[in-house]
Amino acid sequence: MGRKPNDSEPTRWASLILLLIGLVSCSMVYLFVSSVLKPSAPGNDSDVESLALAESYANGEKWVKGVESGGATGGLCCKGIANLELWGAAVKWGTDFKFNSSGECCKACKAMCTGNEGPCLCDTWVFCGNKQACGNKFGECWLKKQKDLLAPEKQEVGDKVVWTSGLVFGRGEGIIGLETEHGTLHIKLLPDCSPLSVKYILELLALRHCAGCHFYRAESWGQSWDTKGKHIKDASFGPPFAIVQGTLEAQGVIFNKIPSEYCPTIRRGSVAWVGSGPEFFISLANHEEWKNSYTVFGSVLPEDLMIAEKIAQLPTKSDVWNNINVADEGSGVAAAVTVEDGKPSESPVSAEENLGSNGSSPLAEAPEPATATAEVVETANKFEDPRWVGGTWDLKQFAKDGKTDWDVVIDAEVRRRKWMEDNPQSSSNEDPIAFDTAIIPWWAWIKRFHLPEAELLNGRAAMIGFFMAYLVDSLTGVGLVDQMGNFFCKTLLFVAVVGVLLIRKNEDIETLKKLLEETTFYDKQWQATWQDETSSKTEMN
Repeated sequence: MGRKPNDSEPTRWASLILLLIGLVSCSMVYLFVSSVLKPSAPGNDSDVESLALAESYANGEKWVKGVESGGATGGLCCKGIANLELWGAAVKWGTDFKFNSSGECCKACKAMCTGNEGPCLCDTWVFCGNKQACGNKFGECWLKKQKDLLAPEKQEVGDKVVWTSGLVFGRGEGIIGLETEHGTLHIKLLPDCSPLSVKYILELLALRHCAGCHFYRAESWGQSWDTKGKHIKDASFGPPFAIVQGTLEAQGVIFNKIPSEYCPTIRRGSVAWVGSGPEFFISLANHEEWKNSYTVFGSVLPEDLMIAEKIAQLPTKSDVWNNINVADEGSGVAAAVTVEDGKPSESPVSAEENLGSNGSSPLAEAPEPATATAEVVETANKFEDPRWVGGTWDLKQFAKDGKTDWDVVIDAEVRRRKWMEDNPQSSSNEDPIAFDTAIIPWWAWIKRFHLPEAELLNGRAAMIGFFMAYLVDSLTGVGLVDQMGNFFCKTLLFVAVVGVLLIRKNEDIETLKKLLEETTFYDKQWQATWQDETSSKTEMN
């Protein structure tokens, strides 16, 4: 029996055309909204000053702000380690990828690790720069990807190795945790600025013990600096020096002095060696008076500086080191170095040299290590953060310019959940561990995250299925989707189809624009050629 004619049959195609017009209009609105909600790039305000890198440049300083929240460093900082060949999966083959210097090879790797979206495509570079020793391999630049960036795979090391290798830590990578009883100090390492120093830290992480790890000196701002680390006019430069000083040496392991590497002006949050190590310090203030004398190998994340400040304000006893009055922490604050993105791996700390003088009072040398002993104590398997109060985040401590900085709240919660994956703990009414993420506004999540790949694939499959069902409806009127009479609903569903199928992240908008330009390029080229031919014929006539 034939199907009974439908009165709406003649208008079906007109309805479909109107729907497509509405879809295009809604798509334009969707693209505009996506552009408006695109996450902003790292700012240049003073709150991230502790993570800025000071590059010595033309008798002044060039600030490199790319390290915010663990971003990849940039600027003039691009160093590696000679006589070292790192292994890993190749993402660029050196036989087809050559440069004249290791710096260019390093920058090529950094270009694949912008830190804007997703993981770095390249985190290791290997370059052959000795023309005589390299032979036909001269200039080869191998870009690679490590399985474990904090435990890079070595192929060869030694004087006979002709390769120079370096690491690049992207956003959220290369962050270690210095655990103390007052909280965990998260430190972003700088392998492209101080590669030998970072190599030593990574070797400590692999030892899996923490004998000797402690802070022994703590000095607050006093009357010389304000709480933001800026020097108070006409005040002395210390003491106190606004630092927390400790040691980084494993007992029973021979320590080799680390040569001077990246020596910018010491800024609030800078983590630097005292001389050639293994003594180190965390600065709580800007010390322009120390000039460029101390190798900086890391920087404390801004949200964790309050932990160092808390340690600096602990009760101390006065002492004199090298004719300098210092505040000795006395019993020592036990600490353990751990990997931020992985299972905790403990690593040590100890004491030795003098920072030296630069026309101002120097950082003093600690007494013999035996006078600053501290047994490493096992800490309870419990998440600790001064902002985590009563089983939730104290939003008052995340205030910025009078408003809650939701980006920092999300980062803190992500870090807490990663910690809980490796350190499960039970919850109780007295000590809850669940955080209600619903208090974070929906727009804050939209600006920060996109659907994971698995959900995107499922969503794309569902949208393709819907599109095919709607196409059948348009041609036959069967009513599989059953949205034929609702223009608004059809429009919204088509917007969802286009969004899930074509736009995964905000950068895809630019990609679509480029594709559109490419599709019209050849047409424009053909028209230009045709116009040239027409004008030539006209001139001949």
